[in-house]
Amino acid sequence: MKESGNKNNDFYQMVLWPNRSFEIKNIKFLFGILCIGFAVPILPFFGSSMGTLLLIFAVATLIAFSSLFIQSYSGGNLKEIVRIDPKEISVTRIEANGDKISWKANSYWARVKLYPEGQVVENYLTLVGGNREIELGSFLSPEERTLVRIKIENILKKIKSPV
Repeated sequence: MKESGNKNNDFYQMVLWPNRSFEIKNIKFLFGILCIGFAVPILPFFGSSMGTLLLIFAVATLIAFSSLFIQSYSGGNLKEIVRIDPKEISVTRIEANGDKISWKANSYWARVKLYPEGQVVENYLTLVGGNREIELGSFLSPEERTLVRIKIENILKKIKSPV
């Protein structure tokens, strides 16, 4: 999560993205460990038909792992940009494939809702405004959604209160 604003405090912006617990630079190390882990049991059978069969399955497993890892990691390119100014609150969701989905509402009438535990999704966070309710931060942990709710509520209170 990254936050920003300008010097006059007339807008606030928050960028949300999924947590990546495994950095892409570590994939070479992990892939090397997997190759060694697959090679060691195959070495005694190297040169025989059993070794060839084991090698084929090991290579197929490594290819499947790497393609699934890349597919999973590309899903982390998802972002949500929340921009709040005195007149408007907007959310732009940028999907992993680059598609953009936008939502806008009047800042004065916008509300943040956090549905409590016991729901299908714990601490389900939504923004309500303009006769529409949208989900926010679906990829965040329940604790992060609570934090985002508090931050957005504080900004909306600042905007709504007379100076």
